[in-house]
Amino acid sequence: ADSQDDLVSIADLHLKYDRNMFGVLEENSGFNREDFLDKRIANTLYETGSIDLSNEPSRTLLKWDIGTDDKGIYSATGKSAWVYVGHREKFASASNNRIEVSEPNYAAITITSLEPDCIKLPLPEREKIIITACGRCENTGMIFSEDRTTVGTNWGTAPVQIELVSATIKLPPTGLRCYALAPDGTIKFNVPTTIVDNQTAVEILPMYETMWYLLVGSGDFDDDRKVTFDDFCKLSQYWRQDESSVDISPLPFGDGIVDEKDLAIICRNWLEHTLPSQAINPNPFDGATGIDTTDDLSWMAGFDTISHDVYFGMSNPPPFILNQTATTFDPGTMAYSTTYYWRIDEVGVHGTTTGRVWSFTTTMSPPP
Repeated sequence: ADSQDDLVSIADLHLKYDRNMFGVLEENSGFNREDFLDKRIANTLYETGSIDLSNEPSRTLLKWDIGTDDKGIYSATGKSAWVYVGHREKFASASNNRIEVSEPNYAAITITSLEPDCIKLPLPEREKIIITACGRCENTGMIFSEDRTTVGTNWGTAPVQIELVSATIKLPPTGLRCYALAPDGTIKFNVPTTIVDNQTAVEILPMYETMWYLLVGSGDFDDDRKVTFDDFCKLSQYWRQDESSVDISPLPFGDGIVDEKDLAIICRNWLEHTLPSQAINPNPFDGATGIDTTDDLSWMAGFDTISHDVYFGMSNPPPFILNQTATTFDPGTMAYSTTYYWRIDEVGVHGTTTGRVWSFTTTMSPPP
């Protein structure tokens, strides 16, 4: 502040409105909450003003839905990004059945195009898309007030903790591959995709231990579910140019030019000459304890898998047991209070993908 009068004015506003900055804005400028839906507002404590673009054609649609069951959702959808925040029961209807959330009860999901020319096509038809999904998100040790309206000075410390999401997301392109990303943006896991109603369906799960998912083209530029000479011709059309629709290497974001690295992706995937993705979603989950000695093992198959090499035993790495097509394995009766290790290698037409080693510990023996 420039003077004592300014300090007094700020103090008076704080005493009158506390944390209600909308009240300050309304007193100074005459704007209310509804004005934010069709105006851009610039305001200070001492001057009034706004940039009113309500007559400009809207490129973003804001919606909200509050039901009689106290469940609600709000969304903001534009040509290059979608945002949905609300209760899980509301996601399907709010997104035209593109997003179905199973856990947690309340989530925030964003879908954003990474292509600079995304204005040419609507978002769901792009071929380089980032998805974020999380439930609650807060610092370690953060403490809210009883009514959960503020944390005061109890901000907590790093690392930030997030509640992971289980959901299915469907987008129109049928040639997309999905990757779960690490916090530094590198690829952490291959995520299987399926075709549902002529759309790419991806299931995001807590097993991937991330909130970031990347959807990119695999070299299948004409969406026929295989890489052929037609895709090679399209890449040749943009050779040595900055064309994001065919700039697919290095993963995950490309490098701004169509060159030999993109050609290598096409060659590797020619006629779907690709290795399967890893098996995921183990049951029992990794590190589980108290498992019954007669339980079976199960998992979710990776993309492009035709059979599974099962490894199981009390040593790490576990020994090979058999190859099978089922995604359930009966280990027989196991010993009590014993840690077992297991791994599923996914076998495809063009090779085998080594899986992660999981472990679990059986329950204690019953009393005599």
